[in-house]
Amino acid sequence: MAWSWEPGGAERPPKRHEVHPRGALWTTLAYDDDPDPELHSYTHLYADRRPWR
Repeated sequence: MAWSWEPGGAERPPKRHEVHPRGALWTTLAYDDDPDPELHSYTHLYADRRPWR
């Protein structure tokens, strides 16, 4: 996961690439309850497919 102040989002965190190199942006959650648009933040969730063990 990563977070940013823009809906377009931050790039995938560098450490995440080492752990899950094929991870892709899955969804973005907006936290925009505050009436001030400068205080809105976004959480970006990443996922990848892994074999079941």
